[in-house]
Amino acid sequence: MKPVLKIEIWSDVACPFCYIGRAHLMKALEKFEHGDAVEVEWKSFILDPTLPSSTDRDLYSSLAERKGMPLEQVMQMTEGVNAMAAKAGLSVNFDEVKPVTTFEAHKMLQLAKCSDLGDDVKLRLFQAYFEEGANPADAETLVQIGTEAGLKSEDIRAALGDPAFAEAVNRDVAEARSMGISGVPYFVIDRKYALSGAQPVATMLQAVEQAFSEKEAAPVSQTEAASCKPEGNCD
Repeated sequence: MKPVLKIEIWSDVACPFCYIGRAHLMKALEKFEHGDAVEVEWKSFILDPTLPSSTDRDLYSSLAERKGMPLEQVMQMTEGVNAMAAKAGLSVNFDEVKPVTTFEAHKMLQLAKCSDLGDDVKLRLFQAYFEEGANPADAETLVQIGTEAGLKSEDIRAALGDPAFAEAVNRDVAEARSMGISGVPYFVIDRKYALSGAQPVATMLQAVEQAFSEKEAAPVSQTEAASCKPEGNCD
């Protein structure tokens, strides 16, 4: 039996680099000959826990305030992210993005992990948030998104109201803090290697191949992850 390589990804639904980073990872795994031996687990990270559940503000003004940047600089920054997303084969529409809390969406993602639907739900949330202007804090919107990705509506509603799922989100966030993670996406491979930011496909493939070859030769105990310089992340 092939050794299973686990990749944990700390990420937020509202992070465009996380969307891009996922696309890069999936392309790397398509090139990896042992891709069927890789397990991906999405971990919760909240970029801005102060955001409301609904708002009339646009993303640009919200980011300008949070980062203390001029609006014009924020606009230029998002143009650069748009180009990076397009290169990864993704469509991002920042004009429609709603700067709201993602905590409820993370509850649904914790539920999805119980059904091996974590990546399906994560991808659908990215698409809904960045391409369709969906509100990830709205329960009915999450039910629609989740059922489209394979979850049952009754399970989603129950999870959104269950404190256990909120605790699971908070555990992921606390674990990220204990590991010194301050920006996402953050990829941890077998608790031995780490990649921070939306790294290029070739970089991700190389890291996965190295981790897999080492594990195949001699499985090792978990060690502290070593970071790689970010190429693009949200903080």
